[in-house]
Amino acid sequence: GNELAFQTAATYRADLMLEPGEYQFKIASEDWATVNIGAADDPVVVIGEPLTLADAGSPANLQTTIAEADSYAFTLDLGRGEPVLLLRKSADVPVVEPPAPPPPPLLVEPLGFDDGAEHGFEDDAGVSTMVVADPLDADGANMVAETTRGADAAANAGTTYALDGYIAFSDTETHLAVDVDSAAADGTMVAATVWNAGDPATALTASAQFTAADGWETLYFDFSLFNPEVVYNRFKFVFDQGASGQSSVWRWDNVRVSAPPAGSGPPYGNTTVFVRGGFNGWGTDNAMVFEDHGVYEANIVLEPAAEGAHQFKVASEDWAAVNLGAGNPDNVAVVVDAIRDLAPGGDNLTLAIERAGTFHFHLDANDTAAPTLIVSDLSAAPFGHGTPQSHIHVRGTFNGWSTDNPLHYLGGGKYEAIVSIEETVDVLFKVATEDWNTVNLGAADAGAAAVTPGMPFTGMAAGGDNLALNVEQAGEYLFTVDASASTDAPTLHVTPFRPFGGTPVFLRGGMNGWGTDDALVFKGAAHHTAIVELVAGSYEFKVASEDWATVNLGAAEGESNVVSVGAAFSGLTAGGGNLAIEIAEDGTYRFDLDGRQTIPPTLTVRLAD
Repeated sequence: GNELAFQTAATYRADLMLEPGEYQFKIASEDWATVNIGAADDPVVVIGEPLTLADAGSPANLQTTIAEADSYAFTLDLGRGEPVLLLRKSADVPVVEPPAPPPPPLLVEPLGFDDGAEHGFEDDAGVSTMVVADPLDADGANMVAETTRGADAAANAGTTYALDGYIAFSDTETHLAVDVDSAAADGTMVAATVWNAGDPATALTASAQFTAADGWETLYFDFSLFNPEVVYNRFKFVFDQGASGQSSVWRWDNVRVSAPPAGSGPPYGNTTVFVRGGFNGWGTDNAMVFEDHGVYEANIVLEPAAEGAHQFKVASEDWAAVNLGAGNPDNVAVVVDAIRDLAPGGDNLTLAIERAGTFHFHLDANDTAAPTLIVSDLSAAPFGHGTPQSHIHVRGTFNGWSTDNPLHYLGGGKYEAIVSIEETVDVLFKVATEDWNTVNLGAADAGAAAVTPGMPFTGMAAGGDNLALNVEQAGEYLFTVDASASTDAPTLHVTPFRPFGGTPVFLRGGMNGWGTDDALVFKGAAHHTAIVELVAGSYEFKVASEDWATVNLGAAEGESNVVSVGAAFSGLTAGGGNLAIEIAEDGTYRFDLDGRQTIPPTLTVRLAD
């Protein structure tokens, strides 16, 4: 009747009430044959001391002496190769909490359909979903969900999927992503809803726009307002959201939680970041506000530091989720109006200022592994600061002539705005304040009002005619207004916000076997960077995509192909010849592609910070 019960990890235990006295015993199965464990050498079991036993042959009886009546725990450990017995008073055995039950499955790894399992699609009337072979997969091995909307489907009819677990949204992964393929038209809307099956009131809905890409594309649904207390175990897709009376077919795969797509949401998710330094007691008084396209900003009133320079970092409240400083302890200075590289966990930064004023901190975290910071003195902003009349905007047909696209001051007399252009015909605009009076910049000559991306426009004038933008492709464009020389006739630059679209580009040359080891990482605002370790010597290289066709930038025929360290090279040409660079000393070099003013971008190579 004194059965040893399995505990965990090859351990068994029995608790017995014993009176004082001498006891002999063994550990055995009912038939004395299957299990028969006894003494190895020493048969005496001392309370509180583990004893190695024997389980082969017919071992001798064990014996122990009990001095006082109590409950005693016999613990047998079979996980050490040889059985080990430990005898203790039951009250002396540490209480071990039972292991927590395994968590339910999470929608972290993509939900796909290659497993051959049954999938419980719940379709609304007029909608039918099944698992089919991907017609774009030449091998036919990739299985996907296919949803067919009939012409009789209601405007918000869709398909629901019941998860075994829940959708694991987090502070950094606030989106639901899905890969889709359809012959639907560009601009077709798709809606996603998530909720807890037991509480319909928890439902959240987000929409995404299908772009009719050639093949699969990824849609991202923003659920930043998720409630961490809610278990989201249902999702529903409504393809052709809001449409009725027409049929369509949609294939979808790889449903997953995701960070926001690059440039579309806060890179640090719901985590608030602060400028923290000696000027605010290293506290959280100066929160940075997420603006858009990976950028956070804060305006801080500062006076010159008593000891020459302020020390500071950019960090979250817990100093763990975000903690940005200088990657090189020998180079910690932030220079006003200059781009400064930051590194996670780096050293304190320093900022020396000559006069009191309001300083603008502009953090671009498109590349969270190496964000950039610009600190500028707003008292030097050409159009002033701190009043409604000092805020200038790009206003045109693309935003209903509204103030939806503010120009942000980045120092050096320059302002930037990112504008989405959806129509490529009759794109008219001006640069103006909200009142159309304080600032109203247009074309000085109505006959010369055309602005061409990649070409500087110097014909602006106060009160001028509408400017006309010549664009061949819809997309996001970066507008840069350089008022460093004049506020009445600034220079305007318009370039694609992403010079290469979504195509990954690489530094390819003798330093890496002409391969794709050194990616030029998108840093935001038409800017790409690669950090490369180089030994002294001569190198030839190009800037290219993996296929050498989509992007292939080199030197123009008949022009110099020499790139000098520290000097901007503006001669990149599509399909051009190899570039050449001479590296004088071993070190870490930074290759910067800056597309804020030129198409193709300008290349600068320098020693990294």
